[in-house]
Amino acid sequence: MVLTFAPQTKLKLSFDAVFFYVTDVEDSIAFYRDTLGLPMVSHDYVARFDLDGVLAELVPLPPGSVVPGSGNARLCFAVSDLQETLEQLHACGVATSAIKNK
Repeated sequence: MVLTFAPQTKLKLSFDAVFFYVTDVEDSIAFYRDTLGLPMVSHDYVARFDLDGVLAELVPLPPGSVVPGSGNARLCFAVSDLQETLEQLHACGVATSAIKNK
């Protein structure tokens, strides 16, 4: 038997944060801050970046640990010019996959 829940009123949810496990927090901070240009809003145990009001958090794994599960999340950014953005990333030494045309 499958039970479903139908709230009487629509839930008012908003996106607050997403986190990524990283094996080297300092290298990851440099990538998100220096390469992608995201503003870092705080750094204690976790490094936090602001993405238009949503926090992207980098959570360090203990040395020798591997990312739990089958991998990390997928992070997608909207850009106004994909080719220009790829050229900028490549100029910073960031490897990307090829553009898939539909």
